[in-house]
Formats: sequence, C-alpha cells, structure tokens
Amino acid sequence: MIGINKVKQIVLGGVMTTILCSPAFAGEFSYKLGAAVIGSQDYVIGEDNELLLVPYGEFEYGMFKLDKDGLTATYDIDDSHSISAGINQRRSSFDRSDNKILKHFDKRDSAIEMTAKWMFSVEDGDISLSATGDVSDTHNGYEIGVEYSKNMMALNGLVIPSVSLTLQSEELVDYYYGVNASEATANIAAYKGKESLTAKLAVTHIYSLTENWSTFTNVGWQYLGSGITDSSIVKKDNVWTVVFGAVYDF
Repeated sequence: MIGINKVKQIVLGGVMTTILCSPAFAGEFSYKLGAAVIGSQDYVIGEDNELLLVPYGEFEYGMFKLDKDGLTATYDIDDSHSISAGINQRRSSFDRSDNKILKHFDKRDSAIEMTAKWMFSVEDGDISLSATGDVSDTHNGYEIGVEYSKNMMALNGLVIPSVSLTLQSEELVDYYYGVNASEATANIAAYKGKESLTAKLAVTHIYSLTENWSTFTNVGWQYLGSGITDSSIVKKDNVWTVVFGAVYDF
C-alpha cells in the first residue's frame, strides 16, 4: 500500500523502473544520487539493442521533486490517496543521426509533456491513473494509463509486481512511428499511425544495503500494440528490459 516509504517510478535511459523513496516533509530538502545499468531490446529498424550505464539524481523539497526527466509536484490527500502533476520529456523512438536505414527520415523531436496522476490504495495493492498531454506543440497527442502494483516483503527486500495498460493517441503514434510518402522506400512502406494500446508486465526488487544505500532490480516485458507494430519501421511487437542500479539517500 502507499505508506511512509513510497515507491517512485523513474525513467532511466528511456526505461521505466522503480525505487524506494523516503518521505520528505514540508520545508525539508533531500537528494539522492546513483546509477543504473540498463539492458534493453530495440524494436525500431536500424536501431540496436542497448547496454547503458546511466547516472541518476533526484532533488526533493517538500512536495516538489526534480530529476533528469522533469519537475513533479505531489500532494498527499491522506494515507491512501495522492495526486501529482509534472513536466516531463518524451524522446524520439529512433536516433536519425546514428540510424543508417532511417537517416533520410524527417527528424522526430523530443516532446515536452505534462502528466497528471491519481494514486490510491485498494485492499490488495495500489492503483494509479494517469493522463499525459503534449504542451510543446510537437506531436499534439496524448496518453492515458492505468497501473496496478502490489508491494510484498520477500527475498530480503521489497518485491513489487505490476501490470499496466497505456493508450497512446493517433497523433502521438503517427508522429513517432508514422512514415510519410516522402520517407517511404521499396522496403519501408508509407504508414499512417493509429491509436495503440500497450501492455506491460514488470517486477521490481528493492534491497536496503544500509540506512542510506539501496539497490533496485527491474525486469519488464512490454507488448507494443498494433497501432505501433503495424508501422513499417517497427520490427517486433514486444520488448524486454532489465535494469540494475544503486542509489544513495543523503
């Protein structure tokens, strides 16, 4: 359930993972520094599977958090309900400068988005509902999602299985996965993106080494949805990711 030590989702190298957060009370400043190794499969043609070492830093003051992905404000309504609003960045699904197959494509810019989220506890877990919209006039689309997770004490730490569904709008999918007529080739067909429902299963393990040091391991599987996988630049319909990292809470 949502409680004194909260679970926070972060994005490291484009991969969603989870860490344990200590509470920050009004007027208190705290920060965390760490790093993670990320192994991820790629699903866009011309892109390679990645193994990355990614630094992480988080700075918190009262209800505000600032990290590499943006600024978030969270308000705890009570012990079981909280709401948040944040500014975050969505990165392109491919790097045109390094992708030899898609180097002739128009550039897909990163988008600045605003996300509103409602998180609440139920009898046997936690549920979050989220809505994200483009505020940078980049893809002009939106994304809505629902996630269920359960915190369990196991394996000498905290184990968090989760399942989520995310609906991405036609505009968002078309901007990042569509293929214009001018971009089409003999091997890459033109494609008009349509809304897509993605699903994700994940399990996270968080282990406290000391009062300040903790490690986190996340294994996730994601089905991308037909709106994305029907695109001629997408080579598979599901991807695996593995994340292992450590964080020091100052």
